[in-house]
Amino acid sequence: MTRPTDGPSRRDDRPRRSSGGDGQSRTLGLTPPVAGALSYSLTFVTGIVFYLFADDRFVRFHAAQSTLVFGLLVALNVVLSALVGLVAFVPGVGGVLARIVGAAAALTGAVGLVLWIALMYLAVRGTEYAVPVVGEWARRLA
Repeated sequence: MTRPTDGPSRRDDRPRRSSGGDGQSRTLGLTPPVAGALSYSLTFVTGIVFYLFADDRFVRFHAAQSTLVFGLLVALNVVLSALVGLVAFVPGVGGVLARIVGAAAALTGAVGLVLWIALMYLAVRGTEYAVPVVGEWARRLA
């Protein structure tokens, strides 16, 4: 004879949300390290998306940092590119100044590429690396 307590309880019959098997929460169906890395994938665009839809603090930190870092780099690149156009018309030294400012714009792009790869790698490993200055702002926003 079986008693009601011998079989599985009703609570065990209900479907459970998978948390990736390691007890972590999920954001948009992704584990926090994967969601954190993807928040960098399309620079500040995916940073904004993950910031708006994530509940996990780790994901929100990386999303905020992505938005701030790459938003600032894009703004700096736009300013430097406009400056190249303006200094090119300076008589006598315009060509040299344009090359210097153009090199600074190219350096900004290279720094952005290195940061993009490094931050995605660190996020997917579960590391909450804070970029100097901007990382503290991101930590407050998360």
